[in-house]
Amino acid sequence: MIREIEYYAPTHKKELFEIIHNDNRDICLIAGGTDLIININKKHLSPDAIVNLKSMEELNYIEEEDGIIKIGATATHNQIANSLLIKEKALALAQACKSVGSTQIRNLGTIGGNIVNASPAADSVAALLALDASVLLESYGDKRKVKISDLHTHTGGIDLNKGEVLTEISFKSYSKNIFSYFVKFGLREALAIVELSVTAVMEIDENNFCKDAKISIGAIERHPVSAKCVEEEFVGKELNLETIEDCIEKMSEFTAKTLFKTPFKDLIPYKKQCIKGVSREVFEAIYYKAVRK
Repeated sequence: MIREIEYYAPTHKKELFEIIHNDNRDICLIAGGTDLIININKKHLSPDAIVNLKSMEELNYIEEEDGIIKIGATATHNQIANSLLIKEKALALAQACKSVGSTQIRNLGTIGGNIVNASPAADSVAALLALDASVLLESYGDKRKVKISDLHTHTGGIDLNKGEVLTEISFKSYSKNIFSYFVKFGLREALAIVELSVTAVMEIDENNFCKDAKISIGAIERHPVSAKCVEEEFVGKELNLETIEDCIEKMSEFTAKTLFKTPFKDLIPYKKQCIKGVSREVFEAIYYKAVRK
């Protein structure tokens, strides 16, 4: 016998929060819903009610305001990948969203869903981490802003309280001397679950020295992680092929050390080699854009 599930499709925030406020039922919020049926069929989810955010136009936008880029939680991967603003000011995020699943999944799947699902391999989350992004979490009569770097818990979930909804993602709109790039490696093409991803965001001055660097790696921990030791290796040095080679080795060492703390130690020999090729592609892409332009 199929269990009945109540369905709601609010059109604005007031209606949404009236539905979920003080409701103790197991409520599942969706926008694209690309994982919903799979998770219900696998009995990973058994919701009492589904709330579809797709009709909430106020959650679907990509804009720049006062030097900050803001993206509504229901913006789809394809909307972000094709946005001229994102391609100009945050190329790595456009690349990450373009790499998600198939065309159908990119047309339906949303950036908010990608974040909340808390997958270790979430392409957009890895890019947002390197972009030092924040998310806006709203609930009935309240809101709070949380850094992407602080959103994930040590158990692999996210710091989302009951009744809270992720409504917006924001990050600084970078100037022309800041370069970003994202690459992922998978065993299959479009539908691949990512084996590894690397995102780098670097500020390069007029003398080709790295003033700041943010580097993230996806799929070596329960959530994408920042490679702080590699960031420190870049900063203050001239961006050249020698520096890149040193940092590629650091990426390999960091990957091995990180995996050693997880249940996936057997993947160390494989991923510490894979990370070298992915890192090289990312770092050299920035080098040829910033230095050898």
